[in-house]
Amino acid sequence: MADNDNACTRTVSIPVTVRPAINLTTSGNTSVTYGYGSSCTTLTANASGGTGTLSLSWSTGATSGSIQVCPTQTTTYTVTATDVVNCSVTKQITVTFNDVRCGYGGVKVCLGGREQCIAQYLVPTYLRLGATLGGCNANVPARLSYELAQEVPFGLSLKAYPNPVHDAVTVEVLSPSAGPGTFQILDLSGRVRQSRKENLIEGLNEAEFRLGSLPTGIYLIKVIDALNQQGVVRVSKE
Repeated sequence: MADNDNACTRTVSIPVTVRPAINLTTSGNTSVTYGYGSSCTTLTANASGGTGTLSLSWSTGATSGSIQVCPTQTTTYTVTATDVVNCSVTKQITVTFNDVRCGYGGVKVCLGGREQCIAQYLVPTYLRLGATLGGCNANVPARLSYELAQEVPFGLSLKAYPNPVHDAVTVEVLSPSAGPGTFQILDLSGRVRQSRKENLIEGLNEAEFRLGSLPTGIYLIKVIDALNQQGVVRVSKE
C-alpha cells in the first residue's frame, strides 16, 4: 500500500488467483426415430482444464462420460463439469424425437417431397433411393442409430397395366430364370391382401389380378422367384 505526497490517493495491492478454465466438449444435437430401428442414442461429454479432478453430472443423474438416452419426446439434456474449487461449465444437447409409425405397422418416409406409409421390409430400399424417415415437413432428418438390414436382391423387372386400375390388372414379369414364383398384393402397411403361386419361364411372363374387392388406395405387387430374386411394382386402385 502507498500514499502520494498529498495523501489524496492510495494504491493497494490485492493478490488475485487466476484459475485455469474448464473446457467442456459434447456430442452435437441429434435425433432418434420411434417405429423403425432403435429409438435410443448415446450422448458424450469430455472435460479438461480446471483445478484438480473434474467431475461430470448429467441432468439424468448420470456421472459418466457417455450416457444412453431413449426419449419419448424431444428432450434437452444438460451436462455440467465441476472442478475441486466448485467452478463449473454447463452445456446442453437436444435430442429430437421423430415418430415414424403409420398405418398398420407401417413406416412413414418422405421421397421426392411426397410423404408415404410403407411396409417395414421396404424401408432399406426406399432409403437407398434417397428417402428420409418421417414426414416431409420434419425439420430435422431422422438419424438411424442401427445397422441397415441386409439388402433385398431386386432382380426381377415388373410392369403393371392399366395403372391406375379399377379391377383387372396385368402384371408383366421379366424373369432371368425359370421356376416357381410367388405373387403377392400388399397394402402400404405390409399386409398381404392376395397371394398365389405361378410357374415362371425365363423371359417375359404375364399374370392377371382382380383388385375390384380391395378399397381404393395404393398397393404393391411383389413377385419372388425360385432364387429369391424379387421385384415390386406400385399400382393405384381407383
